[in-house]
Amino acid sequence: MLDLRPADRRFGYLLEMVLRAGAGVWRIAETEVDYLPRKGRFTVTGTLRGTMRAVSDMRRVMASAARGGSASSRG
Repeated sequence: MLDLRPADRRFGYLLEMVLRAGAGVWRIAETEVDYLPRKGRFTVTGTLRGTMRAVSDMRRVMASAARGGSASSRG
């Protein structure tokens, strides 16, 4: 996966990986896995600030992908 050279190091990381894999020769498949619910507080979508940061990062990644570029992290 490091061959995809992700630039975003915050909330847009996974989205960037999926977009780059889809644009390349990688195959993307959905696989069901068993999991347990998280315990504790959701730090991204559990707060307004976390949600806004995630949306901002993902919008930046999407805009960069539309331009054919690479997203850069702001922090």
